[in-house]
Amino acid sequence: MKQVIRLLFFTLFLAGVASQAWAQNCNDNRYRARIFEPDTLVDIVYGNAQELPVVYVSEEVTFAADLTMDVYLPTDDALATRPCVMLAYGGAYIFGSKEDEDIRSTCDSLARKGYVAVSINYRMGLSVLDENSAIRAIYRAAQDFSAAVRYMKANASEYQIDPDYIFAGGVSAGGFSALHMAYMDENERPTATFGGGFFDTWPDLGCMDCSGNTLQESHDVRGIINLWGAILDTDMMDMDQLVPQISFHGNEDALVPYSTGAPFGATLLAPDVSGSNAMHNHITSLGGNSELNTFDGVGHNIWGLNVLNELTPGPTEYWQPITDSIGSWLWRQIKPNAPIITGDFTAFDGIPTTIVVENVPENGYACWNIEAGSILSATADSSSIDVLWTGLGERLVSCRNINHLDAASEIASYNYTVGTATDLIEFKPDLAPSYCVVKDLRGRSVKKVIGTDLRDLGVPAGLYLLEWHLPNGLILEREKRYFDQ
Repeated sequence: MKQVIRLLFFTLFLAGVASQAWAQNCNDNRYRARIFEPDTLVDIVYGNAQELPVVYVSEEVTFAADLTMDVYLPTDDALATRPCVMLAYGGAYIFGSKEDEDIRSTCDSLARKGYVAVSINYRMGLSVLDENSAIRAIYRAAQDFSAAVRYMKANASEYQIDPDYIFAGGVSAGGFSALHMAYMDENERPTATFGGGFFDTWPDLGCMDCSGNTLQESHDVRGIINLWGAILDTDMMDMDQLVPQISFHGNEDALVPYSTGAPFGATLLAPDVSGSNAMHNHITSLGGNSELNTFDGVGHNIWGLNVLNELTPGPTEYWQPITDSIGSWLWRQIKPNAPIITGDFTAFDGIPTTIVVENVPENGYACWNIEAGSILSATADSSSIDVLWTGLGERLVSCRNINHLDAASEIASYNYTVGTATDLIEFKPDLAPSYCVVKDLRGRSVKKVIGTDLRDLGVPAGLYLLEWHLPNGLILEREKRYFDQ
């Protein structure tokens, strides 16, 4: 068996090669800056369900109503798979709509950054004098959120979204809806959702996915955005269900408790719930990913109050910090890990160096920037590149990972010290080869050279493989070298 000996050798000095970056789209602005104009598709019907009338009569007095959503899209965006953020408005299940300014403006901003954003309508109505009616209102809205998520997953190709990257959230009652959709299992359904009433005539509302539409997709989401919402019981948040969650809440909120208590302080008329602080403590105790933004001394509707779909008298001072935090949090959930750079850390002027990223995302690529060097070749995903250096000294190599969502990672970098190369290969006497076989990158022989002098080789400029044959029959490991002649 022929033995293979690794040999580090010097090669031809190549002057005057321009420094350049690999020809890739290394723009990291998507999802972090407003780079698109939004296009809105309004009143998309995602389901149909039995709804209570505007004037509450009873839980059994309902009518069939379409469930609608508005979809905000980045205009002229060819990316096939984008993350989707679905939001629900607040209003205590009595008032509000998908056109409310806070939700509308947030969706508009997200679409400008490259997300697909959705504002959903859901069923409202309850008796303010009956705790069980309030529980049913929460559950109906959670069912509607589930139907909306399933609709978007079923139509993922139409809206160019990745169904595994859907985030759900909402304001106040909308936050309740998203949280219960994400965490309430069938065996955790409150008794009131199965029926009730004075003569036990309230209808069974059915399972979480049994309303709105018959689509079979799951309602699982990748993360939760909770804006001063709450959950009936943190025990619903099982370890195997936990997803990253960001919450915003004022610790003087008198409507939805920051920790635990009854909404509106209505102990006898509303169920006790667990607010953002209680959820955060529960999630972190289980080792989950939770970020809590507490607004000290602030009450409900932190970023403003919607009146007739408009923030009145306008957004508060907290509007921009909250929307900025949502954007930063979303980017952290979708960005790939920073590159792990490996490969040949020995660099010589005029000699190609192979540099490798070990963790390029599936269906993604590595994006490089090379100081005083040129990328001669790269794999399809640029996880491995061959760099030809120009001149001596410190050279910075920087790289980002880009995933299938076109989200860019943090930058990883490495400083190379480029040393001097000579024209001839220098071998020890007992390793002096008899000849060299020059091959192209497909391994096909191009030329055979007797001895070690590779000057005036007479091959087209490019990158070649060198295979050195020693008198004793040993073959030295093939090395890459660039020839400019």
